[in-house]
Formats: sequence, C-alpha cells, structure tokens
Amino acid sequence: MKSLAVSCDKPVPVILGGFVNAVGLARSFGINGIRSFVIDSKRNTAFFSRYTEGVLSPDPEADEKAFLDFLISFGKALNSKGFLLATNDKWLIPISKNQNLLEDYYIFPMSTWDVIGKCIDKIELTKLASALQIPMPKTVVVEKAKDICDKSQDLHFPFIMKPSITVGFAKRLGINKRTLVIDSQEVLQSISKRIADNCVTDIPVVLQEIIEGPVSSLYTFSAYSDKHGKVIAYSTGHKLRQNPPEAGTILSGRVIHEPELCKLGKRLIEGIGFHGISNTEYKRDAKDGSFKLIEINPRPGMWNGSVLASGINLPYLLYQEDALNQTSLPISHSNSEFTWLMTIEDFLCSLFLFKTAGREAYAMSLRDWFISVRGRRVHALWSWKDPLPAIFNGSRSLASGLAKVLRK
Repeated sequence: MKSLAVSCDKPVPVILGGFVNAVGLARSFGINGIRSFVIDSKRNTAFFSRYTEGVLSPDPEADEKAFLDFLISFGKALNSKGFLLATNDKWLIPISKNQNLLEDYYIFPMSTWDVIGKCIDKIELTKLASALQIPMPKTVVVEKAKDICDKSQDLHFPFIMKPSITVGFAKRLGINKRTLVIDSQEVLQSISKRIADNCVTDIPVVLQEIIEGPVSSLYTFSAYSDKHGKVIAYSTGHKLRQNPPEAGTILSGRVIHEPELCKLGKRLIEGIGFHGISNTEYKRDAKDGSFKLIEINPRPGMWNGSVLASGINLPYLLYQEDALNQTSLPISHSNSEFTWLMTIEDFLCSLFLFKTAGREAYAMSLRDWFISVRGRRVHALWSWKDPLPAIFNGSRSLASGLAKVLRK
C-alpha cells in the first residue's frame, strides 16, 4: 500500500470490488497515468492488473462495521483523499449510508444517499419512473413478501420478483439468484413457501411482468452526469447473452447508438438530479418498439470498459470534475459499433454450460457463436498491455466450467 499512496500527490482512485467492472475502471485511470487501489474481501480479478494495487478488506455483507472501520483506517493512511468508487450495491450501500463517517478521508464522486437510495430501492424507482413518465413493464408493489400470491393475481406468467433492496435478500432466502423468474403457479407456491420458511415475510418486493423478447432486447444507457445532474457523456448498447440466461449478468453485448434510448436515459438521470456514473437498463418491447425501464444502477456497470473502448472515458471525466475541479464540456456519445464480450465465459456458456444447466434453448453451435460475435470485438479482460486479469479470470472460469461439465 505505501508505495502507491506515497508516490501519488493527487487523489488516488479507491475501487471497491475487484471483478471485471473494476478492471474497466482501473484501465480508464491507468491510461492517464493514474494507478488505483482495488479493495475486496478476496483476491479477485482486478488485483492482477498492472494499473492496480489490491488490498484485502472485511466483507461488508458479513460485518459492515468492520468494513467501515477498515475504510477509515485505510483512508487515514493515504497522502490525500481517496477517490471512492463502488462496483456493485454490496459496496455502494454501506459507503453511501455512512458518507458522514468517511468523507474526511474520501472524495465521494456521486450523489448522496437520498438520491442513491431512491435509485436502488425498487419501489422508490417505480415512483420516480411514474413521476418522470418513463415507461415500465406492468409492476405490482407488494409491501410484505408473504402476500405475493394474492398480489400477483393480475399479472401474467412469467414475471419477476425483486426485493425492494436486493443486497442480502437471495442469501436470506437460501438461493443464489438475486432475481427470481416465476413462470408457473407451482413456482409461485414454492417461492412463497421459501419466504415463509426463511423469515423474510415482511420484506417489501416488486413483481414485474417480463416483456417478451430475446436477451438482445435488453439495452443499457451508461452515462456520466456532472454535479448539476446534467448528462455530459454516454454510451448505449444491448446484451447478446447473460448468465443466468433469463435474468443474469452480461456475458456479451453490442455497443450501438440508439437515439430514442438516449432521450429516455437523459430524462431519467437528469430528472432525479443524479451525479456520477450510472448504468440504466431498459428492454425494448417488441409490441410497440418502445423502451421500458428495468432498473438503474447508480454506479459503474459491468461492461463500463465498453464505453472506454468507444472512445469515451467516463471515469476520468468524473475524476477531472470531482478530484481536479476541472469543468467537463459535453462530449455526447460515440458512433462506434462493436461487440464486447467476456470471451471465455461467453464461449463456455453458449456451447456447454447452458445445456448442462437444462437451458438448451440458449445453447448454440460453435459456428453460430462465431457468427454472433463477428465484426469488431472488444474483450472485457484481454489486453496485451495488461494480460494478467484475463489469464487469472480465464483459468478460474475454465476450471469451474470443466467441473460443471464433468459432473454431468
């Protein structure tokens, strides 16, 4: 730690969470000559980047107080304030809620909790979207999870159940998915029983009808908005594949400019006065071609590196404003088109793992996979200048994938 902290006379990026999105952030700073600290509770992918120094910390989900105490101690050891960024809600929620404890040691290049909380809370987001006239799929708010059977009677299968606050819910429910797809009465009854058995009966949830259409109908609006809430730069694209395939984390996507999505994205971000980097997901409804809001992540998303590959450096724009007090001129969007992919993971899932998991409909042949990613490709992790994150993550994915195939 001392080598990086002592050698830097400017605020040092401190990235919470060390998976793929952290690599994208670190490289965005690294190409501008700025190395980052990456903090995680385990040695993760971004620890191996040439642009980072990895630091182990307590897990905020296991012991939030220990994590906050660690951040305070860590911040005190820095020469100047750390430039704090979170890669998922697990890290974002505790730092945002406790900003008053941490702001003596860190720059918070993001909105305060009164705004972030409304973005994360699925019920509050529903209210915001309604007020700003942002279309959403048919949604039912359930104040207590135990009432999902009664409250879902006006919805058509399949629909999704999301807790109001996602972090920790799946673990308490005894499952490994943060979003539950309910496609039959039997599944609904099974989930209802789990809710009763695991003492989460009083947690508020939302039920949301699934818009028909393939994964490629899922679009994202990634943006940087300044301290006045004005969107300065942004990028749009759509998923190609995700894991789990029905409602999961992106494996591959296509960066492409969508003007109508940009209008909606700006209206939402600027309407709530959000400051920082955000990643908002919509789905195109095949019935009328409209985009409907799925969720907003008030932080950098998994494929933030795709924005950098399009020629727009959102993290560094944010750093210039919040760390260096430099005003950014609007640079709008890029017209670049390419495929971004978690190469090994996308390949393994498409050819083998979807099939072994009983999701044959999402599996494809080698030929079809190559066709799906033809044209310009940007790899999420591989870089000749920074190869170790890809080697580490690829080895881990290959070992895990082989184990799953052999078990079948």
